Amino acid sequence: MSSGSLVPWEECLSKVSQKLILVFGESDNDRRAIIELCSALRSDAGIHFKPMRDPPVLLKKSERPEKRRKTAEAISTLVKINSKKSPVASVVAHRDCDKIEPSHEELSESIERGLYDAGVPNPVAAAPAYEIEAWWLLFPEALAATCANWEKVDMRSRQVGSIENAKEFLCEALRPKDKAKRMKCKEYVESDSIKIAQNIRKLNLTSKLDRGRSRSFDRFVERFNSVCDALE
Repeated sequence: MSSGSLVPWEECLSKVSQKLILVFGESDNDRRAIIELCSALRSDAGIHFKPMRDPPVLLKKSERPEKRRKTAEAISTLVKINSKKSPVASVVAHRDCDKIEPSHEELSESIERGLYDAGVPNPVAAAPAYEIEAWWLLFPEALAATCANWEKVDMRSRQVGSIENAKEFLCEALRPKDKAKRMKCKEYVESDSIKIAQNIRKLNLTSKLDRGRSRSFDRFVERFNSVCDALE
């Protein structure tokens, strides 16, 4: 089954005036960054996001089926609980691939199928290859706005999803080449993801075409926009 036919969107989406989307992820940094990205992609009135601390998204195919099933069921239970106050229209679940593309295809399918089978409405996988830091390499303007002392990066000629150990690659790319400047410059840390994603939203960079490429990012954008389109 292809990911494009995973969920019959038009059949299972509820038409609600206030649309709540729950966001799960590996850490609070990731959850908040993903919410900023979603907000950058869609500023539709009536869409609200809620970060969910537990459970972490453990739905890799390599993990034990029982563990993946329990995680999906726990998320489904939280959807039902939150729907008592405001109907939950969708769930976005983040999990780094820890592999290069096209690993995101199988991981995204695994996350979405596991959640869908547990009764979760319209699951959307955010599965960056190799890590979420690869996605930040797509947006040099957002990186520069986060820390003016970071070295400028230009990945327009790169398929960033093919970069192994993307976090280490980003850290090295951002270090000033001048030793004196490097001594005074802050290192990238995972909590910077939130500010970077905020700058992507504020600078309206998601629609920018003159950037590097990431099939895992494009897949996430397409899936998330499909859900939002069907919610209208």
